[in-house]
Amino acid sequence: MERSGAEETLRAPSVKEFFDGWLKSKKTNKSANTGSRYGIAVDRFMESLGNQSNKPLTALTAQDVERYMSKR
Repeated sequence: MERSGAEETLRAPSVKEFFDGWLKSKKTNKSANTGSRYGIAVDRFMESLGNQSNKPLTALTAQDVERYMSKR
């Protein structure tokens, strides 16, 4: 986009930003209990990532997810 002269650029949200938005939409469209369960899972996943939760979503790897799943 930069090379084309577009004023806008692609934005890569962080892992945390993505999951915060995803969770917000689920809490809006699902029951309170479902939203709460999803919230717990997201919180634990963010904890497993540590500071890496601030990295771009595109940098999330299968190993990150596998590490979380194996610790569950």
